[in-house]
Amino acid sequence: MLKRVIKVLLVIILLVIGIIAAKMAWVEIQSPSAGEYHEWEDSRVFRLNKEAARATAVPFHNLAAAMAPQINTSPYTQTLNGTWRFNWVKTPQERPLNFYQPDYDDSKWSDITVPSNWEIQGFGIPLYANTHVPWAKVGRMSSQTFHGFPPYVTFLSGTNPPYVRKDYNPVGSYRKTFTIPDGWKNRDVYIQFAGVKSAFYVWVNGQKVGYSQDSFTAAEFNISQYLQPGENTLAVEVYRWSDGSYLELQDMWRLSGIFRDVDLIAKAPVHINDFAITTDLDAEYKNAHLKVSSWTKGELAQAKTVDMEVYLQGHQFKKATLLAKKRLKSKTKQTDFSVSVIEPKLWSADIPNLYQLAIVLLDENGNWLDGVSQQVGFREVEITDGQLLVNGKAIYLKGVNRHEMAPDVGQAVTRASMEQDIKLLKQYNFNAVRTSHYPNHPYWYQLCNEYGIYLVDEANLETHGLRESLPASDPDWTDASVDRMTNMVLRDRNNPSIILWSVGNEAGRGSNFSAMKKAALAIDSTRPIISEQMPEISDIVSPMYASYTAKDEAELPSSPANEISYGVMTTMDFLTKGAEVDAGRYIDAWGNNPENDKPLILIEYAHAMGNSTGGFNDYWQVFKRYPNLQGGFIWDWADQAINKTEAGQTFWAYGGDYEPAEIAHDGGFNNNGVVYPDRTPKPAMNEVKKVHQWLDFSFNDGLLNIKNNYLFKDLSGFQLQWQLLRDGQIVAQGSTALSAEPEGSEQINLNLPAIPKNGEILLNVNAQLLSNTSWAVAGHQVANEQFVLKEYIPKQPNGQVKSPLVLEQFADNISVKNRNFTLKISRNNGLVEHLQYADSVLIDGPLTPNFWRAGTDNDNALGTNSEHVLPWKYAYINRDQLSVNITQQSDRQIKIASDFHLPHRDVTGQLIYTINNDGVIEVNLELDLQKVPNSQELIRVGLQTTAPKTLNNIEWYGRGPFENYIDRNLAADIGLYQMDAESFYVHYVKPQASSNRTDVRWFALTPSDSNSSSQTVGLKVVTKQPVEFSLSPYTMEEVASKRHPHRLQPAGSNIINIDMIQRGVGGDTGWGKSALAGPNYRIKPDTYQYGFWLMPYQP
Repeated sequence: MLKRVIKVLLVIILLVIGIIAAKMAWVEIQSPSAGEYHEWEDSRVFRLNKEAARATAVPFHNLAAAMAPQINTSPYTQTLNGTWRFNWVKTPQERPLNFYQPDYDDSKWSDITVPSNWEIQGFGIPLYANTHVPWAKVGRMSSQTFHGFPPYVTFLSGTNPPYVRKDYNPVGSYRKTFTIPDGWKNRDVYIQFAGVKSAFYVWVNGQKVGYSQDSFTAAEFNISQYLQPGENTLAVEVYRWSDGSYLELQDMWRLSGIFRDVDLIAKAPVHINDFAITTDLDAEYKNAHLKVSSWTKGELAQAKTVDMEVYLQGHQFKKATLLAKKRLKSKTKQTDFSVSVIEPKLWSADIPNLYQLAIVLLDENGNWLDGVSQQVGFREVEITDGQLLVNGKAIYLKGVNRHEMAPDVGQAVTRASMEQDIKLLKQYNFNAVRTSHYPNHPYWYQLCNEYGIYLVDEANLETHGLRESLPASDPDWTDASVDRMTNMVLRDRNNPSIILWSVGNEAGRGSNFSAMKKAALAIDSTRPIISEQMPEISDIVSPMYASYTAKDEAELPSSPANEISYGVMTTMDFLTKGAEVDAGRYIDAWGNNPENDKPLILIEYAHAMGNSTGGFNDYWQVFKRYPNLQGGFIWDWADQAINKTEAGQTFWAYGGDYEPAEIAHDGGFNNNGVVYPDRTPKPAMNEVKKVHQWLDFSFNDGLLNIKNNYLFKDLSGFQLQWQLLRDGQIVAQGSTALSAEPEGSEQINLNLPAIPKNGEILLNVNAQLLSNTSWAVAGHQVANEQFVLKEYIPKQPNGQVKSPLVLEQFADNISVKNRNFTLKISRNNGLVEHLQYADSVLIDGPLTPNFWRAGTDNDNALGTNSEHVLPWKYAYINRDQLSVNITQQSDRQIKIASDFHLPHRDVTGQLIYTINNDGVIEVNLELDLQKVPNSQELIRVGLQTTAPKTLNNIEWYGRGPFENYIDRNLAADIGLYQMDAESFYVHYVKPQASSNRTDVRWFALTPSDSNSSSQTVGLKVVTKQPVEFSLSPYTMEEVASKRHPHRLQPAGSNIINIDMIQRGVGGDTGWGKSALAGPNYRIKPDTYQYGFWLMPYQP
């Protein structure tokens, strides 16, 4: 009874707040006044005079051209990309009303490049929003969704769909002239806009042609009747916001304009308007039925019949081969073919075998009328026994979500940028991409067909913070929702790379999604369809950020997992039914129940914001444990920052760098890629590549076993390279060919020499490409492993020539020196503050116990400034007890102990310095952290000091060469590495803790060869057990206080961290406790002790 009363009170409170919010919002966003109507504020109007969506294809003039479209340009297409005249205004009321008239004077307008986003070209401002609605001034969407917490409370948003704000809705007016080629006589001319945001009208020669929404699929109009001989005037009016914007609430920069290609296409009087190709494999996945359906449009004035022919070329079809032919009446609209193809080469991401298919129309005399072509991949996608299969085999999706975004051009991505992406994906062992959260540029699908990438093609529909009410089951939004789904399916269905359709992202629940699925199935029934938020209509359970029990230190639920719990509930459903469906949103809870007849694929996971992607391998260990867990899609591919210039310096901007104060934004939440905006891989990409690799290695008794996890590819295209190392130095190496069959294994005797008796002995093995491919050059490493054959045993290093020690005591410090070095320990803080060998200063700041780091994005999500976490930043400064004593003294060795107490969490500790007459100084730190209440507070346990900037070269023996952390170091092999300080330090788009290396046995800081100073001696730190080490040119406070790297002010000295342990970076999500590193990568309450030796170093 009490629970029911609480729920009722909560509903009443929310309603009251909602009424207040709605009243506040009314002054900002209202229905239009009487008599005022706009198509761009009517959810039922989203296309006027617009052609039905169709497959991406252009007409060709002969069969040879159709069979080689990559190298042949159709004479029946003309690009309108280039320079257009452009005018921008802030509101619709200010737009030029008659600009579409041919004689309109646009001499005072600007030029703009098409395709482009006008904000990137300097018109208006980019806006970054994840959960905000920029076209509504009042209200903020909830930025977080918690399991077991009511999700989005829509009526607090201050929005009023389908209407948009009146004070800021920029309109871009475009004009361009063009001339129709002479060879297009008697052909119908269409204009195609591949992408325009968000709503637009088209005029030709002063006559209105049509209107369109849906920013990410093509809008095509027949303009034949509007054309005139000679020069023609094209005018386009684009609205930044429209009712369609409510369906485009994706987490991304809100940009506008004609951002994809614009083309003229001339079509024959009777032509192939659309076509559909499917490949149906037999039960053995050996032979195929090739099915081709073609829809013609128009008719010939004289001819009563036409011939339609289907050709195939590729592999066993060395040249264009006629497969089928039919004679049809010229008025026939649909023609179907079914042809048996014996043993075609199958398409998969492993081996993307492609054929080229052409559909040709000939007149009664055999003369060419029309022809189109399409890449064809023979493959079968199905779900059987709870697994997603391609060509009969259960696949893993090693995927990533990919926005179409580049820092220099925004959403107007170039072909070169797409080619760069596809090559990087293959090089780093990805095999799948989700087109988040909209259909991509058509060229992307061609690349995925050719290179071998499985695609989840996603409809351009996301309502995020409004998802409880829009589109839901609202009939006013049904047609628009279905249109976006069918636009995508009709455009993209012939691409073999697409294995799944998605009805959209974070758009809630309701009958409109069932309608979208039904419409898609009517067009294409060969692929599963997913709905992330409505698992009951989804063919695959595809949650976001579902965890696993070990991460939450939970037990597997005893009852079977309910698929509903992997979706999203409305607030009312949560209040009334939440307990009934809450079975634990864990992926292993789903996998642990063999009765589940659906696969589970994480449509988003491993939120890669900033310094992140920790614990990635742990997810994959769970995936591999259960057959119906089949991988997922990292969020996301690239940081979505854009270029901006400040004081002559170009940097990567994010939310808050453009938006005025009155427009809300979501800060740096768009910087969550595994590559930087310019596609430079982040350090975490190496971990992803390692975890994704398709080969497993094991080593025992001199025999190396290699397991080939490719489903369709043998290893004949790779060779094995191996190296035997002693303390990082190569003592033997070799190579051998590989040959394991798909899903097979092979064993190789490496014939290693006798293992050295001294030192740490490591065996490195890796598989490399034997020859160049389309995506990498010969020698590219696809998989690797490191085996420790003999463990590292630390020992005290030998120093310089011994010289008697001299102890001097002063009021504020204790000095220990001999003829070679000077060491100073402060009496005020008990810390080493100065170390100098001869004339070279090696340490110029206090060697301080440190428990802090400049917060990573994931640290900040958890709350680095909370009342229990923040005091660790000042823990040693705020000590309340300190005792510094000389415990041993001779001319050979002096020991000094510094005992301290930290009142925060009642920590006791001791620093012991042992100074030897050979110049080797031993440092030991002991800490009692048993009274820390949990493992979520502490970030690091170690010592921090500073070293002169002249020591700007770094050598180390440990994991590297790239940045790594305890939950992200699987890919970082132990080795000897060398790097200058600038290269060693890792910048993120938003400054944060970085540059760590783990399992470090020793490191050295030395003057570089180019150093102009007189310093000749460096500092070497040899560890008593492997430690973590980092160097930064900036203080922690400086890093934590700045939004961008170019604003960072270097410290006078480099900051050196020598840590016994540092918390992992985490990153399962970017919010709340789930952003925290997993239990195995945290610092637990306990006692800690570690040490190292300081010594001079001259390489």
